[in-house]
Formats: sequence, C-alpha cells, structure tokens
Amino acid sequence: MDGSRQGTWLESLYRTAAVVANICVYASLDRVKPIAIIVPAGPALLQLAKENNISDEGSSLYHNKKLQNIVLKEMQSKGRAGRLAPIEIIYHVALAEQEWTPQNVSNTDYFRIRG
Repeated sequence: MDGSRQGTWLESLYRTAAVVANICVYASLDRVKPIAIIVPAGPALLQLAKENNISDEGSSLYHNKKLQNIVLKEMQSKGRAGRLAPIEIIYHVALAEQEWTPQNVSNTDYFRIRG
C-alpha cells in the first residue's frame, strides 16, 4: 500500500472516533509514528472536558494539554481496536479550533490555519 493510500485509510479509521469531526494524519520519514491534526466534534469535545473535570473555557479547550492527552488516548485506543500496527498508532494530536478550508489555509506558511 503506498503512503497516500495508507494515510487515507488511517484517517478513515481514526475519523470513526466520536470526538473527530475531521482529521489529517501526517507521517514524516524522520519520525517513527504519525501525528494527527483534529478538528473536534464540538459536543463530543465538551462532553470529554466535562467528564474529566476540565472547565469549558471556550477556545482554550483546544490548547488544554490534559484534554489533548485524553483525545490522544482515545485515538490510540481506536487504532489498537482497528488492529493497526504499532507504527500506525498516532503519538501526538493537535486540536484545530476551526475547519480548514482553501480560504483559511495558506500554501506559503506551511498550511497553517489562519485565525
């Protein structure tokens, strides 16, 4: 399976997690395991925060390290349940505050999402 097909397959599997509205799985040749940029499903993210006693502080939820780790553990569990190889299990997540679109993503600054 080539890299692009495998990435799409991984995204399809990880996208089934309740907390994921959209996901980009990124693997680099200089890293052992992939990372994920996740646009969370708002209600599921708020529920996770509530269940783990993390106060809803608006956009700061997206940058809350404890919540990021909880989402990471969910993604890792989803990967193991999907029988992914250890090298395919996500080792880091970043939560995006907004969906990426052609209007808010710039090719010139390495696809960073503009606020």
